[in-house]
Amino acid sequence: MADLDILVRDCPPIYNIIGFLDAMAKYPEISYNILHSGQWEQNAFSHSARLLARSTYDLLLASGGAVYEALEQGREDPMTEDCICAALQLTGLISAMACGGKQAAISHSLYSYFCTCRPEIRSRFLHGELVGASLVYQLAVNGAPRTEQEALDRFLRRFELPACLEELGLADTPEERDALFAFLAEHMPVTDPQELERLQAQAPLLFHGLK
Repeated sequence: MADLDILVRDCPPIYNIIGFLDAMAKYPEISYNILHSGQWEQNAFSHSARLLARSTYDLLLASGGAVYEALEQGREDPMTEDCICAALQLTGLISAMACGGKQAAISHSLYSYFCTCRPEIRSRFLHGELVGASLVYQLAVNGAPRTEQEALDRFLRRFELPACLEELGLADTPEERDALFAFLAEHMPVTDPQELERLQAQAPLLFHGLK
């Protein structure tokens, strides 16, 4: 349930954008699940979840800026209502269809890494900021076109949100890389050693963003 009067009147507009990022993560994460998870059941539910997640992702990416401006001006319009509905209600439906407990979700697994291993970083950022910082990386390992990666990077930078781990304050050291990828290997249902190596090969993008 969302009270739009409260969201428009009392909620900082950037909080809505950060919430949108959490919802947008479903599309690249579910896409990765279908390709690489050893525990993913490919059926009508999972593929329907991906289609709905893509629709939600595209809507929030395209309309987030207009929603932000409307909220800054204290306006509630149909687009704002649509986007908030997509970020909350549709994303809840997507999660239900996607069997959330079995996901090889890189960005949300990294959120768990921050909570477990880097609480000092976790304490400085909201959930959606921590998830959003690795979404360009998630797109890249999915094989998304460079143009799609760049569009998400522009969205993040438009709102001065972290677009890589370095911008969260996480140093790129051999020890950090080893700990981070060991955590992913332990907590995600991905067992193919070559896939785990491929994730590590994209570490420069994960830590430093698009160049």
